[in-house]
Amino acid sequence: MIKLQFDADPAQIPDKSQEQAASARSNNSVGDSESILLRRVCAYLIDIALLGLLGIVAIPVMGILGLMSFGLLWIGIAPLLLVLILGYDTLCCAGQRQATAGMRLMGLRMQSKSGTNITPGQAFMQSAGFYVSIALTSFLILGVAFLNAERRCLHDFVSGTTFTRLT
Repeated sequence: MIKLQFDADPAQIPDKSQEQAASARSNNSVGDSESILLRRVCAYLIDIALLGLLGIVAIPVMGILGLMSFGLLWIGIAPLLLVLILGYDTLCCAGQRQATAGMRLMGLRMQSKSGTNITPGQAFMQSAGFYVSIALTSFLILGVAFLNAERRCLHDFVSGTTFTRLT
């Protein structure tokens, strides 16, 4: 219930970010964690498909540039794809919607563990941690999500992020 006060003390005015954080924490119950985990997997597959489409455009362009430079620019294909993937995840998750296109389609939003918006540093750590961990363990590290009630992965713990469903 909202009270209107015209001569209110600023300390007594409720902070909307704290209310949103409490609401987000209550929306992410343990029973909902399994659905969030499944939605994260589907969101990842959607994002990989979108990045694949971008890669289909980027690789021929780099190939042509490589031919024009007698192969010197072919060295840049792998770093370009790495920047494309990490940049996409970081910019989308640290943006206003706090989600990639796949996450939005699956009704998910990334936020800090406290329920506030994440910083670009957290978004980068979460994305880089994900790709480094799957590169080193062939997706086995994602089993950490089944060992905790919140269904958070190791890179979520390291970056201090969590996922909630959009309401």
